[in-house]
Amino acid sequence: MARSIPYPGRPGKGVLVLVMLVVAFLGISTTTGTGWPIVLVAVLISTLLAAFALPAVPLGSARLVIRTPSDTVAGLPLTIDLASPSSATVRACAPALDRGWFRLGSGQLVVVPMRRGVIETVRVDLRCGSPLGLWPWRRRLDVPLERPLHVAPAPVAAELRLPPDALHRGDELTRGVRPYEAGDGLRAIHWPATARAGSLQVREREDDDRLHVELVVDLGAPGALDDAAVEHRASWAAGAGADLLATGRLVVLHTCERGVPVSAAVRERRELGRRLARAVPGPVARPAGGLVVDTAVELGGSAPGGSAPGGSAPGGSAPGGSAP
Repeated sequence: MARSIPYPGRPGKGVLVLVMLVVAFLGISTTTGTGWPIVLVAVLISTLLAAFALPAVPLGSARLVIRTPSDTVAGLPLTIDLASPSSATVRACAPALDRGWFRLGSGQLVVVPMRRGVIETVRVDLRCGSPLGLWPWRRRLDVPLERPLHVAPAPVAAELRLPPDALHRGDELTRGVRPYEAGDGLRAIHWPATARAGSLQVREREDDDRLHVELVVDLGAPGALDDAAVEHRASWAAGAGADLLATGRLVVLHTCERGVPVSAAVRERRELGRRLARAVPGPVARPAGGLVVDTAVELGGSAPGGSAPGGSAPGGSAPGGSAP
């Protein structure tokens, strides 16, 4: 459970100095019998109490709203919007966004997410020692994002070992045009037909097996590969998928999401990035035939024994469908 109420942190060196002064003035008052050290003791104790209690006030009322884009790529700078009515004396730290301590307030903040994944909630650590700065307090908040942030892997160059006749562009086999449907890629839009019809028209391609590529993203069994190997496979799949989509092909992506094999088509790079952001180590479906690109085979690995058999994965959809 994340802490949602303020709690005191480690006191600073100034608190130790004040305590030593209190002890010293009490000793003077006891040995000399004078009353003026008692007045100073009362002032110092009041200062200690104020330094301890006052930082809890701005932390208790601290609120934070984080707005991010829906998609980004690991390692690239990302600008997020912060909205907070809290005092400027409160500082925050968001480890999930790979950002150190920053002053809490409204405005924009540049962060660089270094890890692939889907961020739905940002855990923020708050710290405040105002107004005296002697005894800082802390608070931990779980801030839900208005929309999930998909951090796709940074693509790396992929050398695909495909048959020579599979390297032609998919738009070479155009059969006709049809009205645009949700999910169609921008590369498939036929602009001359769109200008004539007054609405978006896309190319309708011949039903040729060479236009369908099965991209199997095998990240290994859970715990079988180290994090570096897993991320390298995901990055390689991002590069391979982008190259295949650039040829106008329909790419059927096979991944494992939340422990369940998922097989669904992707038509654009943003959809590819989102699928790869959600991919985790686990069983994947392997098609029985067709043009298959398998990360485990291309990168010199082997298919894990726990992979699902060929065909559509449970909970997945047929080629051309959408991910659950």
